Amino acid sequence: MRLTGRNAIVTGAGSGIGRASAVLFAKEGAFVALVDRDRAGLQERLTAIEGDKGQASVHAGDVSEADFAQTVVSDVMARRGRLDVLMAAAGFSCGGTVLTTDPADWDAVFRTNVGGTWLWSRAAVPEMQRRGGGSIITLASQLAIAGGKGNSAYIAAKGAIGQLTYGTGTAPVNGAANTGTQVGNYAITGATASTGYPFAISAIVSGLTPRTADWFDTNLAALTGGTASVQNLTCSALEL
Repeated sequence: MRLTGRNAIVTGAGSGIGRASAVLFAKEGAFVALVDRDRAGLQERLTAIEGDKGQASVHAGDVSEADFAQTVVSDVMARRGRLDVLMAAAGFSCGGTVLTTDPADWDAVFRTNVGGTWLWSRAAVPEMQRRGGGSIITLASQLAIAGGKGNSAYIAAKGAIGQLTYGTGTAPVNGAANTGTQVGNYAITGATASTGYPFAISAIVSGLTPRTADWFDTNLAALTGGTASVQNLTCSALEL
């Protein structure tokens, strides 16, 4: 099992990519902190993971709240002593064009998708730095590159996540430019992927190379590997 002894936080773990990733991480031996606003969905995942002899905890709340992010990270640190992986998969779409999207809906999409990525990264990075590295996986969308109709807030938010991840992955350390937030022999890697066309920003150091190289690149651009399934993305996340 590839994640034995490691600890992960997965937001959006109540459904979709977040749920699939949480299940796979647990099967690969990780302790998984399950995060979502859907407490019933989280409890269902917890029961399934524990029934398969995995380990997990449930944390129900709003991912756009800074205090909630910090509380969950602190809880994982108190229980497990280290944080290895953050997957920020929580998100939603409201539909609508530039003209028809209600301002409140626009703000809500950005709070969950972009804020829910930034705030959890902000809480996780210091703990990863203290232990010498970690992996942060974010979810964008092929719409961030290809565009689309009738979903303006979501498309803009996913584009913002890609650029946020790029900025995180190239953050300077000690005043010097690096290809990642590097500490010791490891790096905090930032990757973003899409169920349409996978794309990623990865900070890899000390010869750490993803084995599923088709799904990773150093440019924010659609790769030629074709359309990724939820399982493809989840398995690729194990390579960071």
